[in-house]
Amino acid sequence: MKYKRFCAVLPFVFLTALLFSVVVPKQVGFVNDFANILSAETRNKINDWAIELREKTDVDFVIVTLPDIGGEDIVDFGVKLYEQWGIGSKRDEGILILLALKERKLRFEVGYGSEGYLTDAYISEVYQTMKSYLTKGNEKWDDAFIQGSLMLLSTIAKEKGITLTGVSEYSQKKKESSGGVGLLAFLILFIILIIATRGRILEWLFWMSIFGGRGGGGNSGSWSSGSGGFGGFGGFGGFGGGRSGGGGGGGGF
Repeated sequence: MKYKRFCAVLPFVFLTALLFSVVVPKQVGFVNDFANILSAETRNKINDWAIELREKTDVDFVIVTLPDIGGEDIVDFGVKLYEQWGIGSKRDEGILILLALKERKLRFEVGYGSEGYLTDAYISEVYQTMKSYLTKGNEKWDDAFIQGSLMLLSTIAKEKGITLTGVSEYSQKKKESSGGVGLLAFLILFIILIIATRGRILEWLFWMSIFGGRGGGGNSGSWSSGSGGFGGFGGFGGFGGGRSGGGGGGGGF
C-alpha cells in the first residue's frame, strides 16, 4: 500500500522538479523580495500601490526578486511562475516583474488581458528605464523598482480611468522636491555669476529691466528687436488565477 502511494506521488514530485530547478517560496504579497535587495520602505510603498490597484481595477501588479533561478531561462521561468502563482484576475489582467540576481536578468511577464495596453514596445521603455539604475557595482535597486512601478501603474490607471492616490501623492511630492532643488541651483549659479563679474551683472540686469520695460511701448520696436537674443533668461489573500500571454520583455543588466 505504501509503495502504491509512493508511486502515485512520484509523478508530481518529478513534475515540480521539471517546473523549477530552484525552490520558490510562497508569495508573501504583491512585492516578494526574496533576494533582499529592496529597502523596507520601498517594499511597503510599492505593495500599498499594488493593493490599491487591485482594489480599484482587479489587476495584479507583482514583483519577485530571487537570488538565482538555477541557470534556467528567465522567460520560461517567468511564464511558469506567473501561472503557478495564478497572477492576474479572471480577465487575465496582471504583470509580473521578475529579477534574478545571480543571472543579472530582468523579465516582465504580461497577462493575456493586459497585452493591449502593456505592449511589448512600452515594456521595453520600462526595462530601459530600470536598467539605467542597475549599472553593475552601482545598482540603485530602490530607484529602479520605484521608477518602473510608477511607469507601469500610471499606464494601467490611465487605461482603467482611475486615480491611484498613493502614486499621485508620491509623484507630487517628487515634483515639489525637484522644484526646490532647481531653485537652489539657480540661486547658487546666480551668486557665482555675481562673484565672477564682480557685481557688474547686477548693473547690467538693472539697465536691461529699464530699457526692456520701455521697449514694450508702441514706438520702441528697435530696442525690442535688438535685445531679442536675451529672451533665454526668461525661462493580500492570493492572486486571481490568470495566465501569461507570453508578452512582455526584459533582458540583462
